[in-house]
Amino acid sequence: MPLILHIGLPKTGTTYLQKTFDGARAPLRESGFVYPDSGYYNHQIAWYEPIGPHLPWSAKPGLPERWQSLQQVLAQEDGLPTLISAEALSALTPAGVSIVKARVAARRVDRIIITSRSLSLSLPSYWQQNLKQGALEDLETFAEDALRTIEEGRAPGAMYSHGRTVQVWRHVFDETPISVLPMGSNFTANLRRFADLCALDQRQVDLLCGHVPSASQQNLSFSVDECSKLLRINERVAAGRFDAAARRRAMRIFFSQRDDGLSYEKPRLSSRLAKHATRLDAWADTIVRQIPGCELVS
Repeated sequence: MPLILHIGLPKTGTTYLQKTFDGARAPLRESGFVYPDSGYYNHQIAWYEPIGPHLPWSAKPGLPERWQSLQQVLAQEDGLPTLISAEALSALTPAGVSIVKARVAARRVDRIIITSRSLSLSLPSYWQQNLKQGALEDLETFAEDALRTIEEGRAPGAMYSHGRTVQVWRHVFDETPISVLPMGSNFTANLRRFADLCALDQRQVDLLCGHVPSASQQNLSFSVDECSKLLRINERVAAGRFDAAARRRAMRIFFSQRDDGLSYEKPRLSSRLAKHATRLDAWADTIVRQIPGCELVS
């Protein structure tokens, strides 16, 4: 019973893909392809149950019932191909990946898919996510440290770079094909290329295209001015001027006033760091091409 694992990377259009498959779950199941229902649009929270201690952040334990639901699907033997999608899996060490392998042992893993994006684009997105969670560092500081973790091969570098992720997963899944899919700016084209790696037929692809999420259902990208406002909120919390309730109110106001006279300029890496990121992107592509059984999808 074939199983496809989509393990991220985060900030590569994963939410768009996951919400599309989630929306098309029922008709896909009728057509012979399974995207399991774990109570959420992806399978990340379910996976927190067995792999939480192996993540480079403090992940709350997954809800046991969500993991049990996913296990039931993995244990089925009806022969239907199944897609599991959880970008947290890209952050695992080999020990964590070994747990994944043990937990899916009842299924034949046909392919591991890693969606990728240039570091010059993905790192500002990671930084914005951190700002929403209360981070205080500026983009330059965050990106410099992230690039350093990739070079040094320490957490959470694997989560940022498809080269590091391939190295970790190939160490455990030594015979499973691994496909790295670079994601472009055309969401529909990305979806079709991803569906092709999942071996979906044209009818199933059409089903997916009829369930793409609206813009409001996708992750928000902030402008430079909006990031500055978020950073000021976080600084006030750190200084003790905002308690948790005040921060929640400030965040509600922030989201209600988005696009209210603010610039649309997006945060970007400095020229120095952008060049560094480009070199690491090229290194990662080389790693993928050199490892047997791995492909960089054109």
